[in-house]
Amino acid sequence: TMYLKQLQLHGSSQGTRADFRRIVRYIEEKKIRPLVGGVYKLSDFHRAQTDFMAKDFVGKLVVVPDAVAATSK
Repeated sequence: TMYLKQLQLHGSSQGTRADFRRIVRYIEEKKIRPLVGGVYKLSDFHRAQTDFMAKDFVGKLVVVPDAVAATSK
């Protein structure tokens, strides 16, 4: 599974595949940094949804598995 292999899934609904690959490369090379408005543990998903619906953030809201959140502190 993606979780056991520690794989990440990234997607986009705009642009071509070449555009997406170029953006990913820019992120990997630290030429651009995605703006993250908040990071939530999966167990706090309801709070993430509430914050999303309130539209009181700038950037992307990220939800991570609880185990990942615990190791990133």
